[in-house]
Amino acid sequence: MVRSGISGLAATLADVTTLIVLVEIARIPVALAAFLGAASGAGAGFLISKYWAFEDPAPIRLQQLLAFASVALCTACFMAVAMQLFAVALGLPYLAAKAAAAATIFVLWSYPAQRRWVFRTAARAADLTASVASQLGESRVSRRLDAVGGPASP
Repeated sequence: MVRSGISGLAATLADVTTLIVLVEIARIPVALAAFLGAASGAGAGFLISKYWAFEDPAPIRLQQLLAFASVALCTACFMAVAMQLFAVALGLPYLAAKAAAAATIFVLWSYPAQRRWVFRTAARAADLTASVASQLGESRVSRRLDAVGGPASP
């Protein structure tokens, strides 16, 4: 989750830069600017997440791109709604609203969705590797304890 968070921060840099330019220079309404910003960070986020955060060496597949696009589109919609609520309805400064919305949406939606639907093969492989390593470690500890007359394994 840490690498995914860092990947998200890199994608957020593109997202926030787009948001600032669109709001401050282009004078686009904040909800639309938030949607476009989220969409602009999606491409960078996909590549960083795929190859670094989830360590997915498989070639990019159409199904994976469509799954990522679906998650990114939902994330952008959630962001637009959250920004409308936090920045417009509640009157928070838009960058503070963006930070609060991004953190909430990451934890509740985008990380779980990416792990489950977009990068599931890599995530399952990582889970399996951790499980096997854990079992091997427990097995080695049990054998060492048995060898020195320690507690018997259950």
